[in-house]
Amino acid sequence: VCDEEIPTPPKETLADELCRYTEFKINKAKERSHFAKIIITQALTDNKFRKKALEKIPMFMDPHLLQRLTLLQEKGKIPADAHLMDICVDMDNYMHGVFLFDLILRETPEEKAIADTSRFIRHYAKGFKS
Repeated sequence: VCDEEIPTPPKETLADELCRYTEFKINKAKERSHFAKIIITQALTDNKFRKKALEKIPMFMDPHLLQRLTLLQEKGKIPADAHLMDICVDMDNYMHGVFLFDLILRETPEEKAIADTSRFIRHYAKGFKS
């Protein structure tokens, strides 16, 4: 759900901001995991349901993340030529994989999922040094 803002002030680096964002999303996912399992299972076996679910459930990038990344870019912490929307879409796609494969299918503990995600983000963010 994209209507929830991260309850902490923006961070000073792209890596720190994305790590905090993904930690927040992983913590929120735990609250919704039973619902997600039902939706995913039904969507995989019922095409009509899948179409309806995609109409009703928001599947778009988080505007709050874009706002926070814009602040970092304005401070010169992200290069001016970096496409922030691409970063947001990358994070959205990556987190869908984390939710489905790590948290739901593998039942990876939250702490491990956060650590693994943080490691990935630290490597990813290196491509955006100012």
